[in-house]
Amino acid sequence: TLYAISEDEKAKQILLTKTRDMNHCQEKVIRDMGLAYTEKCVKCQEDIKNLRGTTTYSYILKEVENGVEILDVKASELIQFSPFSEKKGAAQMETKQSLIFQEYRQTGLRPTSAQYVHHGSLKYEIPIELIHTPIQMIKTSSENPLVVQIDEILKHVVAHNEETVHEDAPMKFVELFQLLRKMKHEELVSIWKKYIDRPAYRRWLLDSLTVTATPASL
Repeated sequence: TLYAISEDEKAKQILLTKTRDMNHCQEKVIRDMGLAYTEKCVKCQEDIKNLRGTTTYSYILKEVENGVEILDVKASELIQFSPFSEKKGAAQMETKQSLIFQEYRQTGLRPTSAQYVHHGSLKYEIPIELIHTPIQMIKTSSENPLVVQIDEILKHVVAHNEETVHEDAPMKFVELFQLLRKMKHEELVSIWKKYIDRPAYRRWLLDSLTVTATPASL
């Protein structure tokens, strides 16, 4: 974290800027989720970082009789994520917030003087319970059997994803493994035997069975 302090003598204000490089945090609490198909490459991270982030805080302060008054605060955070290569594109997320002092509504209380015990840095505690990622649940058709619906989805994804990935491929994949979650072990075995000799269909079926995560799919 770097600090820059300057003074505007004409406006009688103090300008404080704080910048933080989140790529070099000495004490960082982080939790990775949804990385079942990824493998960490230490050498790759030395050449290029997949996740970069910086934050900037700008304060305008003014000295008053009882201390220092905060007139204006601007915060900006920029995060760049490049899962494969920066040359082939990266996603950026920028967050901004601005706070401006308007008026006093109630005089603040003076802090009580006391001896405080040093407990180290303040860290966020990640809960141990499972956090479910919100996924749109697919409404299955009661008229068509599950096998028929799965056949239709497999035919669709195989036909439309030969050369390039179709735009509806992620949604169709979600539909596929949600339908597979409703099937019994015997039904899954029957579907597997049906497509075991068809590589294009077998690949989609194996990928979806991996994330089905039901006792029957094991």
